[in-house]
Amino acid sequence: MYAMKSESNQPAAGAGRLQSDVITRLRFPLAVAVVFIHSFGLPKEIDWAAVWGGPLTGMDCYQLLRTFFSYVAPTPAVPLFFFFSGFLFFRKVERWSASLWLGKLRKRFRTLLVPYVLWNLLSFAGFWVIHFLPGRPWREWPQSLALCFADRGGWHIFWNSHDIGRDSLNWLGLTVFHPTAPIDVPLWFVRDLMVMVVLSPVVYFLLRRLGGWLPLLLGVLYVMVLWPPVEGLSLSAAFFFTAGGWMGLTGRNLVVEAGRVRTLSYVLTPLLLASLMALQGATVRLGSLLTPLYVVCACCALVNVAAASVRRFPRLVPRVCSESSFFIYAAHTLLLLKLMGALAARLFPGEAPALYVLRYFATPLFTVAVCVGVYALLRAVAPRLLGLFTGNR
Repeated sequence: MYAMKSESNQPAAGAGRLQSDVITRLRFPLAVAVVFIHSFGLPKEIDWAAVWGGPLTGMDCYQLLRTFFSYVAPTPAVPLFFFFSGFLFFRKVERWSASLWLGKLRKRFRTLLVPYVLWNLLSFAGFWVIHFLPGRPWREWPQSLALCFADRGGWHIFWNSHDIGRDSLNWLGLTVFHPTAPIDVPLWFVRDLMVMVVLSPVVYFLLRRLGGWLPLLLGVLYVMVLWPPVEGLSLSAAFFFTAGGWMGLTGRNLVVEAGRVRTLSYVLTPLLLASLMALQGATVRLGSLLTPLYVVCACCALVNVAAASVRRFPRLVPRVCSESSFFIYAAHTLLLLKLMGALAARLFPGEAPALYVLRYFATPLFTVAVCVGVYALLRAVAPRLLGLFTGNR
């Protein structure tokens, strides 16, 4: 239908292999970052006047650590997943056609839709067993199941049964409504990714007509936090998927392009991190406005750091960790965080700030370890079942 000529030379074989290794290297730490995000709710605003006006207490350190590792630092994780998805979706596409699109839809049916439905059903089943089933005779189980289904929003469990975060304001002073998620909360990423896959002919057509101006326009909207509140079509998904798709279509190498801004990303990322930490206690609005800038810079920095680590330590991350990334992403909120939190409380009981810190770090790390272990076990004893839940990744 339309042909898009590469705007840059195809990377050499070695550069292409490094690019693939960088994407693989980042999958596991990005999944761990998502676990840290969900191990801590919305933070309390930091009273910096009190912090700097007096001695820094142990609880102050605890709050700072939690805010940094769960609320500020890991925010690029999901956007980078969107970017990689768009890049891989459009990479090597030379001509667009209906058959090409249908073929990609069929593949994503197995890798995205089937796992999406199964994980949300599993999450719903867990909620039913814990909150509606205890104490009921088996004859009332169907009734309790119907009550649970209605309580969770009916069919909304597959789309928007959970609220995430809180409303904020954009640069124009307009309200940015908080996003929503299906019952397995982290899978809002898969929901929005499936929407982008369905809209991929539109994305391709616009990229064919506008080229790099399209991701630039979406990038401006992303930084300004200016986007209509459409559930399932987040600005993060639209911008990063499209930006990745443009790089894939034009034959650009992620490592090479990120390397062009290596120094700038290394300078701006820590500066923006420090600013975001400071603004948690001054004005949450300004902090939310700087977050998109931080995310863009941090994505570039992460690609550069990953490239350096691959060159120096090619076998740093065990293969099972990278392979289990999607399993970790989808499974960690299904009771595991609560169970691991209870285990951490048993192992490190007490009210001392140091024990709070130990429990905070132990909970997500234990959760990741259990997910990797369960993944390895299922891969050995039930590979077909695991394939259904992971899309045969």
